[in-house]
Amino acid sequence: MKIVLASASPVKRAALTLALQRAGLGDLPVLLFNAASGVNVQPYGMRETVAGATNRAVAALRACRDADMAIGIESGLFAEHGETVDRAICMAVQRDERYLCDQSEPLHLPADAVVQARGRGFDKLTVGQVLHEQGQIKLADDPHYCLSGRSRALFIAETLGKMIVTLQLYGALPAATPPPAPSPARAAQRPASGLQL
Repeated sequence: MKIVLASASPVKRAALTLALQRAGLGDLPVLLFNAASGVNVQPYGMRETVAGATNRAVAALRACRDADMAIGIESGLFAEHGETVDRAICMAVQRDERYLCDQSEPLHLPADAVVQARGRGFDKLTVGQVLHEQGQIKLADDPHYCLSGRSRALFIAETLGKMIVTLQLYGALPAATPPPAPSPARAAQRPASGLQL
């Protein structure tokens, strides 16, 4: 079993690595293929963001013939309850053309940065770039950390983690490898109650 991540982004790579480790699949081979999204640099709305994640995953799976599954990740803007939020769409595409999609928790964005990015063109820059120019965040590709205290990689890893569990339940990914059982001699040395004797 091999997975191809449809991106060379260090943030997305860290997110997938963390999600696989948490699921007990840290040894699963992961290939990298920097696939184009085919959408604006700052996608807006569900349709465009899902298209970006799907385009990435499908292109990576076509390019990496020895991969069994591709993961495409695209962050986009969504209008929710009168605010604009950032969400990552994560798309798993299997060789047999089965798809699984999920979305991250929202990151609430400052309205003025969204308006400025839209005015300058979502085809040219992201809200993260505008926030960085304004000095509100340190890294343009990770507004999450400065605005929420949690990195973008963690937002994505949590979403990928839920997807991995689903993929394991349906047999598309292997179950976690259990840790080796302790040797009988070592097990006999431990008190049964956990109390020190």
